Amino acid sequence: MIWQNLPPWMKNPPDLEVLVDGDNFTNVESITQFEFPDEYVFFMMKYNGSCPTQNHVTSKSDKEYSLSHFLSLHRKDKNSIYRYLPLGKSFKLYHFAIAVDENENIICFRVKDGAIIYVNLDNLTEELIADNFKEFIEKLH
Repeated sequence: MIWQNLPPWMKNPPDLEVLVDGDNFTNVESITQFEFPDEYVFFMMKYNGSCPTQNHVTSKSDKEYSLSHFLSLHRKDKNSIYRYLPLGKSFKLYHFAIAVDENENIICFRVKDGAIIYVNLDNLTEELIADNFKEFIEKLH
């Protein structure tokens, strides 16, 4: 299972004060009505809001993207999922942001199927990165 073999190349940002717990997920899930996949929950329980050292991922159409950091589940954190929650209602297919790239574009769950997509916020285009979170983590290089 992915949570038993999480990648060692993640590091926590120095300003993170509180660890993720079940209440954080419950709060976000109740607001969004989106149930997180188990792999994401276990990943976040270990690395909440982390900055990956292996931060490149290639989309299904061979476009390369560079992650800046995963979003945390803490309201007070400047890099929080809560900063992007309003976006979920503005997109036609309903997306849930989990990470950002170096240009502040977002990497999201596509709510209808759990796929991971890249959303360019300048032109609101999307690109399929992975069919699920486990595949997304395995694709980071």
